[in-house]
Amino acid sequence: MLASDLNNTEFVGAKNPDDILHIEFYDYAALDTWATQQTGIKSYKAECPFIRIAIPGNKDLTVERPADGKDIKRWPRQWLFFQMQTGKIANAENVPGWQLEQWDELGAEQVRQLKFLRFYTVEQIAGANDAQIQGIGMGGQGLREKAKRALHERNGAAVSEEVKARDAVIAEMQAQMAEMMELIKRQAGAPEGSAEPARRGRKPKQTEEV
Repeated sequence: MLASDLNNTEFVGAKNPDDILHIEFYDYAALDTWATQQTGIKSYKAECPFIRIAIPGNKDLTVERPADGKDIKRWPRQWLFFQMQTGKIANAENVPGWQLEQWDELGAEQVRQLKFLRFYTVEQIAGANDAQIQGIGMGGQGLREKAKRALHERNGAAVSEEVKARDAVIAEMQAQMAEMMELIKRQAGAPEGSAEPARRGRKPKQTEEV
């Protein structure tokens, strides 16, 4: 079995090899060679989705070709992003991953350089292998460690917010329950009424008139 195989239980730290790739879908109208040869005028086929497969840190190794159903099934998250970007579905602002522009650790020039190397998210930097990090140059190792810490802190903050929200809901429910119990106690111990109950006994005997 390959060391990267997720089913290999003997390999410590195994990960999906697809996670180290940069996958990008885009629309492209390819040249219609046959029609161009027949007419002598450049003709293009109908625009269709293409896929770009690259390895972050290696700008020389990139594959671009028409996308097919296997690509969509293999990289559903990237396909969803492509659909949102091109307006094929709504909510184009929902970009998968933590974008480099949103990471305060990087300046504009660093972001530009990393994108040139096909790094687009903090997750890609944190999960990059040693060969990919070498492609970044000096400071690549340190940047990867910073990315790991940033993701850890970010995920921890998200969990903390969820815990706070849960605790707030529980506290509110407990307060409401306490109010209900207090109301029930007050109603159970309240006096029956201020009116004096009627006395029981015989009616007084009336005197007969003479």
